Amino acid sequence: MHGSPFVTLTSRNRPIAEVAAMLNDHERALSRFWRGKDIARAMIGHVTGIEIALRTSSGAWEAGVHHHSLIALRDDYFNRQANLYLTQRQWVAHWRRALRCNYNPICHVTAVQPGDSVHASLRECVKYAVAPHKLFLRGKAFAVDPLVAVHLADALYKRRLVRFGGCFAATRRLRAARAMRTTSPQSNPR
Repeated sequence: MHGSPFVTLTSRNRPIAEVAAMLNDHERALSRFWRGKDIARAMIGHVTGIEIALRTSSGAWEAGVHHHSLIALRDDYFNRQANLYLTQRQWVAHWRRALRCNYNPICHVTAVQPGDSVHASLRECVKYAVAPHKLFLRGKAFAVDPLVAVHLADALYKRRLVRFGGCFAATRRLRAARAMRTTSPQSNPR
């Protein structure tokens, strides 16, 4: 049995003041990526979590946006006759095209075997939007750099950073509908 791919796709860091624009750019690129002909043909669904990595470079805060996705593939993905398999080079090319950049972005693809590895990969996808240990400055007490807090608050306000596509989205909708039926008040016939 073949594993599902766990994919991490990145883009270049930019100044913290551009984090909202970065998220917009990344979300649009991600949408283009999933709609790409070869990607759409190869997969049946995905769970994706977008993450912001905070860094300081020569005293200035920067943000890097990347995402982790666990992808469910078609049964015949590894069948040579189906012509669905994507090489590492093709994953990079598809992400570069979707990102509309003039460099080869980092595209890390790892096979995830069924079982505990799938659960660990899902946890990685949905763990957090911003690493808490990077957000808080350590001194005698915890403190947040106000510049970082303002830009993150603006960028993350009413933004959902976990996405479900294909079979995962359908399962999520089905579970939500079932939950609504079991929690809705029963009508009282008279």
